Amino acid sequence: MNPKLVKAALAAGIVGAVLVFVMRAQQLSSPPPKPIATAPLLQALAAAKQPAAAAESVKQAAAQGEICHYAEVATRAALDADLHGLVPGILDTAPRDCPRWAIMMGERAEALARAGSTDEGERTAQSALKPKPANSYAELALARVAFDKNQMTACAEHAEKALKYGRGAEAERLLGRSTLARGLFKEAEAHYQNVLRANPSDVEAAFSAGVCNDKLGRYHQAREAFLQTLNIDPKHEEARKYLVVLTYKAGAKDEARHHLQKLAEILPKDSPTLLELEHLLSGSNAGADAGASAGAAGSPAKVK
Repeated sequence: MNPKLVKAALAAGIVGAVLVFVMRAQQLSSPPPKPIATAPLLQALAAAKQPAAAAESVKQAAAQGEICHYAEVATRAALDADLHGLVPGILDTAPRDCPRWAIMMGERAEALARAGSTDEGERTAQSALKPKPANSYAELALARVAFDKNQMTACAEHAEKALKYGRGAEAERLLGRSTLARGLFKEAEAHYQNVLRANPSDVEAAFSAGVCNDKLGRYHQAREAFLQTLNIDPKHEEARKYLVVLTYKAGAKDEARHHLQKLAEILPKDSPTLLELEHLLSGSNAGADAGASAGAAGSPAKVK
């Protein structure tokens, strides 16, 4: 064998060994990554009655210690829990050279749109879509902007894209809102049921599913949905109003009286709504019309 080749091979081997030694030494001497503080977010998720899987995903991302990945995962968990106020602080911990920065920009756009910053949310969403067209968060942001502008067809179009790209229950929520607003009660109820499958404690979805079933003439499904709403939020006024009227019209007058008594515990004694519903249950014709209006006037739970 050529002596020069042998010397070259030996030299290369020595250099490679030195490089490996240096790299290992650097790894050993470099400080471990700072632990990521998750307690505030985890506490907020628990208070918002989010599924255990949401908190677990945050814990796992934090354990990996990679701030870009953690910021993206934690932001999604915050958005799903309607904790959009926490989003800027989470995203600001991540550097702008994160590999999925466009996705994180979409998350910021969604948070802005849901916080009512319509113009800024729309601009941020459009910026996020340029490098990453299939951006579920940016599309959801645009869906929310369209919803707030009462552009229900556009809302549904963007929400459909958000659902296609993986935004899940939050896209279903916007589809539910836009179809309900257009009187498409069967479609809206199906979307809200999908939200409930993701989170059985979602009060908006439970109540809105009840509204849809009531509009569709499905007494038993509507009653169960309103009872589910009250199981999540015992002080949900609109669900109680609906139940008073719904059960009265079905002939379940004792149950209607029960719901009126429960409603009286959370409304002022001089509330016009209580007076109208009392007239309804007493059999007054004038009160019946007013009482029915009180029940039917219920609107979907607070928009998130």
